[in-house]
Amino acid sequence: MTKEEEQDLKRGGGPGQEEPPKAGPMAVPEKEKGAVVPPFLMKMAANLGENAEDLKRIVLQTAMYKDASQSEFRAFMLIASGLELNPMAGEIYAFRKRGGGLQAIVGKDGFYTLANRHPAYDGREIFYLYKIGDKVERLDYQMDGELVAIECRVYRKDRSHPEIGFAKMSEYCREGMEPWKLYPTTMLTHKAFILAAKASFGLVGVTDADDAAGYCDRIAPVAEGELAAAKEAKPEPMRLEVGKGLLDQPVPEQKPEPVPVGKKK
Repeated sequence: MTKEEEQDLKRGGGPGQEEPPKAGPMAVPEKEKGAVVPPFLMKMAANLGENAEDLKRIVLQTAMYKDASQSEFRAFMLIASGLELNPMAGEIYAFRKRGGGLQAIVGKDGFYTLANRHPAYDGREIFYLYKIGDKVERLDYQMDGELVAIECRVYRKDRSHPEIGFAKMSEYCREGMEPWKLYPTTMLTHKAFILAAKASFGLVGVTDADDAAGYCDRIAPVAEGELAAAKEAKPEPMRLEVGKGLLDQPVPEQKPEPVPVGKKK
């Protein structure tokens, strides 16, 4: 048997048969086709039970701002994948900074997810600061009255001292937003917890919608209503009714009286 015939047999053909044609571009196996999808996107899609391309389309339509580039989408998904947060559940979404650049926004539920999932998380304590008479009292329970601030202490098993988040009502209250009107104590508790959790677990590069309202111009559709209200509302002290009266009644603006012509004031 000649060497040519031996080579034909190894290729699966007989003597005198031509070598089978090589597979063209259309014959790429399905496994190789999927390799163009970033691994982190495939992993997240598998965890969520979604097709990778469908997941990408949904995230772009809901959790990303309009006209986001492919590189911005990739950067956002890398952050979401690294934090193991679900964009479709509102745990994380993206805003665009003024002048360019992506800002990852973690929702309130996302911060609680990150804390509860951390193996060193050892709980939290909440303290309420109320104005009672001429003094501010620090309590470990809620009461009717003028809430001045909330202090949140986040504990870790591997540290001897907690990280403290301190949120003042005068700085964070957005009276133009419905949640702040209905649940001011709950909203301020969220803010204090977020501040403490970011410091306790080193959550750099992410923030919440309130903090991002001042320097972002393009937002995810999922947060349009919240951020629009945040930009319109001005932080003002929350005045709550105590007994039959109101604390800190606003003082009417004093306008100067007009001075008649020819007379000096």
